[in-house]
Amino acid sequence: MPLGTTGARWLAIHIANLFGEDKVSFEDRIRWVEKNEAAILDSAADPLDGQRFWTTADKPWQALAACLEWAGYRAEGESYRSHLPVALDGSNSGLQHLTALLRDAKAAQEVNLVDQDRPGDLYATVAARAQQLVNLSSDPGAEPWKGDRVTRKIVKRPCMTYVYSATRLSMVDQIRETLEDLDEESSGPGELPHLRGADNEAAAFWLSGVLYKLIGTEVPAARRAMDWLRKAMALLNKADLPIWWTTPVGLPVLQRYPKVKARSVEVTFRGKRMQLLVAGEGGAPSLLEFLEDNKGAWNDARQASSAIAPAFIHSLDAAHLMLVANACADRGIDSMAVIHDSFGTHAARTDELAVILRETFIELYQSDPLAAFREEVLDQLQRDPKLAEKLPPLPCQGHLDLTAIRAAGYMFA
Repeated sequence: MPLGTTGARWLAIHIANLFGEDKVSFEDRIRWVEKNEAAILDSAADPLDGQRFWTTADKPWQALAACLEWAGYRAEGESYRSHLPVALDGSNSGLQHLTALLRDAKAAQEVNLVDQDRPGDLYATVAARAQQLVNLSSDPGAEPWKGDRVTRKIVKRPCMTYVYSATRLSMVDQIRETLEDLDEESSGPGELPHLRGADNEAAAFWLSGVLYKLIGTEVPAARRAMDWLRKAMALLNKADLPIWWTTPVGLPVLQRYPKVKARSVEVTFRGKRMQLLVAGEGGAPSLLEFLEDNKGAWNDARQASSAIAPAFIHSLDAAHLMLVANACADRGIDSMAVIHDSFGTHAARTDELAVILRETFIELYQSDPLAAFREEVLDQLQRDPKLAEKLPPLPCQGHLDLTAIRAAGYMFA
């Protein structure tokens, strides 16, 4: 589509994002493109034998494609026909949904659900506060992390997965893997590893405890929502029931983790010894078997409790996607590129997509999906009124005005 009057602006923002300049205001991103325009045009004119500026981007191949488009815009102006999807990415999608669910005004700033001069950054906030705790700690386990070693990159995955029921132990693996990546990046001659030779596994274990508590403190409403969902699931586990609910767009969802009789089998694969669980005779009971005869213990309570918070949030994420797709179709936007919480369309129509993303999100949460979920859980517990009476009331909502999301320019950015 021809770029038109607004497309070049979004193409510039897209280029800056691909080069990692996505933590600053839109205006600063555009200025960054203007400052580096000569290198961008050189990449388009001579990608292999020129300065190769495009190879310095976070996403080099996408950046090269965008550089070529920018050259086309500079040659033809607003009439240039752009083919690239301009991506608008959510700011920690899971936490955005939990924040809107409980109207958490404090967390809304961190995940960009309110109007701000520049994007909020929960990962950077948590990293800075974790570093403060490290610097004040006399615990020997803190030593490897002193000297600004707690970076945004290290805390990003624990922050992202916390709202999907990540455990402290899973955070240990995430931190260790990030440390390994950082060590590989700095593996040149004379360069020290990120923690200057400290044991990565032990250091990751120590920091995981700090981050697990700190993230919960930063997003208390999200933690309350997840705790409530697990309590609801615990009651259904006592009744030995799977759980089902209906998303605000009418899609029925069933979460069922059947108990499976399994035995452990040791195998060797590519020189490594592994243990596999092999289902016993009969495998998992079918849903029909469960509905016809539920006298036994059919459900895996541990897995069901662990999965309910991420499953519920993902179902709302999916509901938002469906609302966005339908609204785009209504407006004649028939080209969409979607990866989880990243939505893209032609640069010329990105302004419209940005509005749609916010309006549909408001629509989704004005319906109070957690209250509707509770009613459906109550209905499922009617076979055991004593359990139904134990279903706790919903956690208190905060004071976030959902309509303020209309002005939240960095919600998807």
